[in-house]
Amino acid sequence: MRADIFAAPFHISQIHPFLDGNKRAGANTAITFLLMNGWEPDFEEEELVHLVLSVASGQLAKPELTGIFQSRCHQVETR
Repeated sequence: MRADIFAAPFHISQIHPFLDGNKRAGANTAITFLLMNGWEPDFEEEELVHLVLSVASGQLAKPELTGIFQSRCHQVETR
C-alpha cells in the first residue's frame, strides 16, 4: 500500500479547507482512495472516528496514520 494514498485525506482533516465537514470529507476520501486502489478497511466506526479526530487535532502524524491503515486494511481480490 502506497503511503501517498493518505496525503489528501490527512491534509483535508488537518488544514480544514471547507467551512464544514472537513473530518467527514477526510474520512470519506481515505476510504474512497483505499477502495479505488484495491484495499478495504477493517475499521469499526468508533475506531475510524477516533483516527479522524486524532488527525484533525494534530495528535496523529501521517507516518503513524499510514502504519495504522496498513495494518487495518486488506487487499481486495480482483476477478
